[in-house]
Amino acid sequence: MDKAALPEMRKYGYDDRLSFGAIAAGGNLGILIPPSTAFVVFGFITQTSIAALFIAGIVPGIILTLMFMAQIAIQCKINPDLSSVQPKASWAERLKSLKGIIGILIVFIFVMGGLLSGLFTPTEAGPPARWPSSS
Repeated sequence: MDKAALPEMRKYGYDDRLSFGAIAAGGNLGILIPPSTAFVVFGFITQTSIAALFIAGIVPGIILTLMFMAQIAIQCKINPDLSSVQPKASWAERLKSLKGIIGILIVFIFVMGGLLSGLFTPTEAGPPARWPSSS
């Protein structure tokens, strides 16, 4: 995450302490929000339903995300030097920026829906054990 997020945060004038903290906090969300390798390993070891673990991670992941966002907003209100004020994006620009996540959202809904409905197992929903070679 730091290779992608840090240069952009520096470009827009965010303090490095805030940037590194946000990146570190966000990186930990990968354990909770599906598809989580940690959940797959935990489910395998404990013989727990991986689909149930994935579903169980969504709400805490969203709550933590909202708490991180609130904490950053509060810190920036208290100390405005941590961030810079940028012009607000129009709603058209905001909606246009979401175009890139449509594919990811479709895959997420398909995988989670298939797991919950019992259409396929977590193993079947995952990538193949060996990716086809490109040569």
